[in-house]
Amino acid sequence: MAVFVTDYLDEVVKRYAEKAAFCDEQRSLTFGGLYEEARQTAAALLGYGWFRRPVALFFEKSAACIAAELGVVYSG
Repeated sequence: MAVFVTDYLDEVVKRYAEKAAFCDEQRSLTFGGLYEEARQTAAALLGYGWFRRPVALFFEKSAACIAAELGVVYSG
């Protein structure tokens, strides 16, 4: 059985939604916030028809970068 990083986030957000997941110099994200941002990114990519296609990301190290990466994974 394959386990994906998104499966892990789905489970963690159920138990620790309000705990800090990532912090950078500009903001912090809880697991709930990380989940929401990732799902919004996935929805946007799917809305543009980007399913099972390569996606390039260019970010500085940040909480937003992690959310975007997970959004790409959620989008397939």
